[in-house]
Amino acid sequence: WTVPFYRAVRAWNITPFTTDDDLSPHALCWYTNPRIPELDPREDDLFGENYHENLPPEAPLFDDSNEFFTEMKERQATKWKRWTAIWCDLREKVRMATLSRRRLFDLQPGQKVLLWTRKAGKFIGWSWEGPYPVVETRGSVTTVFRNGANFKAATTNLKPFHEL
Repeated sequence: WTVPFYRAVRAWNITPFTTDDDLSPHALCWYTNPRIPELDPREDDLFGENYHENLPPEAPLFDDSNEFFTEMKERQATKWKRWTAIWCDLREKVRMATLSRRRLFDLQPGQKVLLWTRKAGKFIGWSWEGPYPVVETRGSVTTVFRNGANFKAATTNLKPFHEL
């Protein structure tokens, strides 16, 4: 027998065995993402009593030809494809962002550099400031002398200043 609860839960009795000419309701299969009959019409008599009457008594409990399990497998495959597409796209974006980073200049102490920074009070206003003298460079962090104090900046946000 089939009990449709549209837009909520759908249940199938997947046990083909009967007791006293009645279907045994102890093995129900719950499907929590049901179809909306108006948008996805399907013959409901494929499931239900007619379906169970036509099954031989030695029918397997889980049959791969059953439409329910085929639909579940298709949904799983679709979910996996969507997930991998999103994940691979994100990985590619991160990879391209990493590859498009500015190269690190070989900055020496005393050399003058320009600093890529946001203008105070602006959300979109980025510009080159400086020149500032380099105090030291360690890996990807460079210390510059800015506004009377040492300021640590990412080396990718600096470029050498060339006086004209």
